[in-house]
Amino acid sequence: MIFRRRRGSQRPADPAPDPPPETVPAPEAPHVGRVVPLSLSALAALAWRLLVVAAAIYVLVRVLRMVWVPFLALAAALFLAALLQGYAQFLREKARFPRALAALTCILTLLVALGAVGYFVETQVARSADTLTSDVRRAGNDFINWLHTGPLHLSNAQIDRYKDQLFDALQKQQGRLTSIGVSGLTSGVEVITGGLIALFTCFFLLYDGKRMWGWMRGLFPPRAHPSVQAAGTAAWQSLTGYVRGTVIVAAIDAVFIGIGLVALSVPLALPLAVIIFLGAFVPLVGAVVTGLLAVLVALVTKGWLVAVIVLAILVAVQQIEGHLLQPFVLGRSVRLHPVAIIFAVAVGTTLAGIGGAVLAVPIVAVLNSAIGALYRVRRETSARAQPPKEPPEEPPKPEKPAEPKGARPSPHESSSPHVRGGTVMQERTKPKCRPLGATSAKVRGSPQKKQSRG
Repeated sequence: MIFRRRRGSQRPADPAPDPPPETVPAPEAPHVGRVVPLSLSALAALAWRLLVVAAAIYVLVRVLRMVWVPFLALAAALFLAALLQGYAQFLREKARFPRALAALTCILTLLVALGAVGYFVETQVARSADTLTSDVRRAGNDFINWLHTGPLHLSNAQIDRYKDQLFDALQKQQGRLTSIGVSGLTSGVEVITGGLIALFTCFFLLYDGKRMWGWMRGLFPPRAHPSVQAAGTAAWQSLTGYVRGTVIVAAIDAVFIGIGLVALSVPLALPLAVIIFLGAFVPLVGAVVTGLLAVLVALVTKGWLVAVIVLAILVAVQQIEGHLLQPFVLGRSVRLHPVAIIFAVAVGTTLAGIGGAVLAVPIVAVLNSAIGALYRVRRETSARAQPPKEPPEEPPKPEKPAEPKGARPSPHESSSPHVRGGTVMQERTKPKCRPLGATSAKVRGSPQKKQSRG
């Protein structure tokens, strides 16, 4: 017997599968921000960045020390080119000199000026050497007498013992002094070599400076050319303004202090003025240190009263320079705080001696101008990249339903200016104006008017 399933009968459902076993989630690792405070994390990030920057500066300084002579020669060439750029431009544009002849004329003029100053200083020193030697001996004897009769009351035996100790110390340092002399000879050779390199480089900077700058700019990708151009222009303008302003300030210091020394009849007045002029290239401290040399010479040769007067002249000139000359002459080129200038001079002197002291402030000023120009270009680029602000959209006005033809507007919903209170106001039509001549001619030709007149 066969049993068939009826239509519409349901098949028994399959048993439901067993649920999967519950898995316990693994414990979540603690986030760094939950363990380390945010301030400590930011400080650590800043610390390792500062360490990277310090390491880069250290490596750069070591490399510059290995190639110090070429680097110093290049810096001197840039200084001379910034100083002689105006003269070379005058020769090219006004005197119609070729570029090569204008650059060569600038170099020859510089050499002639340096040679004339050197010859003048050497002549003055040779002329006053005997007088200065006798004055130094007299000052030494006066100092020994002061040791006898002064508040120290030293005896001749004590003074001789101190002299012997000084000579023994010099003999013990004889090897070191010999090495200093050899290093001085080496430094002299390096100075001559660096001077020749500087003159050669300065000639080509004056002759073909634009092409050299174009080649340097081409080393960067094309999208960076506007930024590099802006930074280079700002740096060159800052260097040019600094060099010219420093020359003006140094010349004023040397002239006024030299006039004071000549008026007081101090020996070596003009050579001392030249030394003060060279010392003024170290901002804030160079003119003071070289001016103290003039005070010492005045003390040895003319006595303490003249030395005090020279010191007063030096202080007055420095006050005029600091409060009047530098803000007007160097204010636009060197926008640095005096603390930054002192710190730069100290670091430059520690790293590279006198050359570092001379180059420290212009390097900082050039970097400051270049970085500022880069920031300005970046802000302008970001401002141009932003889309212009569109005015806010006005909300759409509701549309009025179309009225059937011939319908009169209701007195309350009428928007016509000629409907007031439900009454339609008719417009007053202005009569058409006719020309005065046509009206008079028509009146004259009218037969009715002629009859009425008759």
